[in-house]
Amino acid sequence: MVMEFITFKVICIFLFLMLMTSIEVLGYGVRLVGAKLALVASAFAIYNIMSLIARFSNMFQQPFTASLVDSAAKNGGLELLIKQFRFLLLGSTMGVLLGGLLVPFFMKVFSKALIPLSKDGSFLNMFKLINSTNLKRMKNYFVLINKNNLEGVNFRNIPIKLFVINTIVSAVFTVGVMSALYATLLIPDYDKAAMSSSNIITGVATILLTLLIDPKLSFLTDKVVQDNHNYWELKNFTFMILISRFLGTLVAQIILVPGAYYIAWFAKFIS
Repeated sequence: MVMEFITFKVICIFLFLMLMTSIEVLGYGVRLVGAKLALVASAFAIYNIMSLIARFSNMFQQPFTASLVDSAAKNGGLELLIKQFRFLLLGSTMGVLLGGLLVPFFMKVFSKALIPLSKDGSFLNMFKLINSTNLKRMKNYFVLINKNNLEGVNFRNIPIKLFVINTIVSAVFTVGVMSALYATLLIPDYDKAAMSSSNIITGVATILLTLLIDPKLSFLTDKVVQDNHNYWELKNFTFMILISRFLGTLVAQIILVPGAYYIAWFAKFIS
């Protein structure tokens, strides 16, 4: 039955993962706005904060997810744990979809927030814009992604190699913690080594995401500032990131268990 594995704790972790993944996705919308308004530095500051929060959250959720493993270890419910982990991975998938749908809306919101930030560089002054009057105005900006937003996007120009690499790295980043936690049940005698490997996995994945994506985004953003005709190239690349991020969460479902066995082997190898 469904309720066997969807507990209150699981729902809370699911919502947390969905929210954090959405924040990460919305961060790319900030870069688009910054390029369009020629406020690259201010946009980059907000993007870095959103990206840092989202990527740090992957480690932050670890103790909460680990409590599910403790319950499974006591009750011998490995199959139940896998179902819970797959449900949590679905939270990341839903987060990408939600963030992608809301990108046009938040681009309008960010366009208003970037101006005060660019004047004095104070995040506090930017947050002062959050009041009842401005919150009421936000409903006028509300729009979901539609055909007009996809205008100019040519999927034939997507760099296939980078698309595949980003999909794989996103999958590893998404599933790293859960695979490591599952591995602790496969090799209880080496559980500390298996658990420690999750930090290595997420750390390497974070570095790869930063090295592969951020430089290319910065390069395209600079091109837009120099020549606004290149905005479509940046937009194209951004959509490539979103699609590969979405596919990465689906691939994570596939490598969840194999990844756990690989981590278990690696933990034994280094011990």
